[in-house]
Amino acid sequence: EGMLKLLRTLPKVLKFLPSDKAADARTFMMSFQYWLGGSPENLESLLLMVGQDYVGPVKESMEGKEKVTMEEPVLLPDKAIWHPVAPSIVFENNQQY
Repeated sequence: EGMLKLLRTLPKVLKFLPSDKAADARTFMMSFQYWLGGSPENLESLLLMVGQDYVGPVKESMEGKEKVTMEEPVLLPDKAIWHPVAPSIVFENNQQY
């Protein structure tokens, strides 16, 4: 539980540090948030973020261009009810379901 709290707050702090000092740490924390979120939007943002920063051919094709900005990760509650065809998909309790 402590790791999840750190995971949710650290990216907000890291964005205030010089980018060269915290870039890899921020990428790791953001990629972990995208991965845990698991939605298609999160996975798309994860692949875009990692690709443009670490994949050689993608980095080369991005030279001289502005980086793609990713959406913030969609965070899911630690405990929830999931329903694949419901409008909001995730419910935090029985009353919401």
